[in-house]
Amino acid sequence: LSRGLGDVYKRQAYGYIRQGTVYMAFKYIRKNEIQKAEETLKLTKKINWLSKTQRGYYYFVKGFVDTARGRIEEAKSAYEEALNIGLRLSNDTALAYANLASLHNRQKNKVKARECIKKAQQEKKIKKNILSEIERIEAMIG
Repeated sequence: LSRGLGDVYKRQAYGYIRQGTVYMAFKYIRKNEIQKAEETLKLTKKINWLSKTQRGYYYFVKGFVDTARGRIEEAKSAYEEALNIGLRLSNDTALAYANLASLHNRQKNKVKARECIKKAQQEKKIKKNILSEIERIEAMIG
């Protein structure tokens, strides 16, 4: 019996190492609890140990946190890393490109902003709320 429990704990530990605290941080972002999201992300010590998908979402959430904290360069880097690694859902990919476009626009880089908006619009099956956010950012860019 104890050997069986040990296997359960090993699987849980492996799951934690591969998934980290990304899911909880993502939930905090959705609730707009930036401080909690940032604290939760900091609990992931070895980012390279996360699965590829979780690593992508780690940087996706970090982009939101950095944007909220006014760390524009770090946010751009985080979104670019998330996009390079890949995000599972096309809605998340579109949102990452849209947020990146917004950050480029803040820095008066309209060319890069338009490129990102184009990439966001190329994603398939985008939800209406994300599509309206893309359109809002596109209107800001001009």
